[in-house]
Amino acid sequence: MCSQSKVCLILLVGIPGSGKSFFRAFLEDYVRANNKTELGLTRICSVCYDNYSSVRNPSQLCNGNKWKNERLRIMKDVQNICTLLKQNDCKKINELFPNVILNGSEENPDCSLIVIDDNMFYRSMRYEYFKLGKAINLSFCQIFFDISLEEALKCNEQRHINSKIPDVVIKTMFSKIEHPQPGRYLWEVNSVSVSSHADFQDKNIFNSVITCIKHAIANPLKVIDMNSIKEEAQRITKSNALHQIDNVLKQLVGLCIKQKLQENAEKSQLISQHFSDKRLNILQLIKEKNIILPIDFNSSVDSDKINLIKPILLDLLLK
Repeated sequence: MCSQSKVCLILLVGIPGSGKSFFRAFLEDYVRANNKTELGLTRICSVCYDNYSSVRNPSQLCNGNKWKNERLRIMKDVQNICTLLKQNDCKKINELFPNVILNGSEENPDCSLIVIDDNMFYRSMRYEYFKLGKAINLSFCQIFFDISLEEALKCNEQRHINSKIPDVVIKTMFSKIEHPQPGRYLWEVNSVSVSSHADFQDKNIFNSVITCIKHAIANPLKVIDMNSIKEEAQRITKSNALHQIDNVLKQLVGLCIKQKLQENAEKSQLISQHFSDKRLNILQLIKEKNIILPIDFNSSVDSDKINLIKPILLDLLLK
């Protein structure tokens, strides 16, 4: 068996219509036409959700267990594909995973790129792939495709009728997409943003992407204790949950102040300060677990949970 190949996991991040598949096809053509690229002898393996998934109805993209189970299955397959890429076993990939697309160097490449062509609009979705990279010593990077809602809806109109996505799904994804923030989340350091349907024939644009991939390949993720990864994931989720709770508190404080000012407009400064102090105190007590809310901080806070805790928080503010 030959030495293991370097494998870089590349996530394409963006809402439908932002140009992810356009870029993926460009990169496949580039590797196919240039067996030896700036990255050396290169192999590219593309996992496109639209081709790979059994979910054929686009309206299911944001819908419950079917959507989650599909992605869990794909991630498990991606893990197996990455292991086979490291072993340079393309034959087995073709046998076991006929829906993935393999291009480029067939034997002993300097690196293998595995491109995940999916929306990846939640940071938590991307973090799962980062954890996978940590677990099996891959390189990892993200390419974010920036597009306005108006442009995305226009692109969707031009799709074939069978692949058109309901506007409401695109609008929902646009409102929820979490841009990479390498300044805040260190694991997102290898990220690059490009405009939707950018001209990748332009060397400056393409080089910015290649530079990001190069940096990722030069700095593969180190295998660490999986318990540490779990603790970090829980810390991120808890931090996001507290942030959402604080946002709810701010909204309620605004309502409380407005109501109290109607009763006593002369004491506006005192009323504002009172509720501001109460908000900070309540948030601190929640952090210290002196106030226990009926939600799990290790999972995301959705609208149902917010509706559950709103009356509790309001009651605490008015006490």
